[in-house]
Amino acid sequence: MNDGNAAKRPFQIGYSVQKEGNVLGLDNLAILQGSRQPELAQQFINFMLDGRNAADVSNLIGSINPNRAATPFFSTTARHDPTIMMPPGQQKRILLKGQTAAQRQQLEQLWHDIKLGH
Repeated sequence: MNDGNAAKRPFQIGYSVQKEGNVLGLDNLAILQGSRQPELAQQFINFMLDGRNAADVSNLIGSINPNRAATPFFSTTARHDPTIMMPPGQQKRILLKGQTAAQRQQLEQLWHDIKLGH
């Protein structure tokens, strides 16, 4: 990004992935237990999981999207931005790997509790 208009001078903002300690974000679309209109919520989730709609979100806010159906619809800018589309050799730095069986079990229990609304 290079926009010197507001700063009245040229500048660049960069981002690079560290060897370890990177932040992993998780996206969720969920229907809360006791929701008044769960069918409408399900329709919205299905709408957002459509590849074109999911890509629209990524193109708008400039973030990665885990929905593979969205990939063909990413804008050229998003597709070539390494902060959004991390090069394959660096993706291993953000995936949930190297965890013990106990850690994986704890994550599974947390996800189970979320799904049940506990």
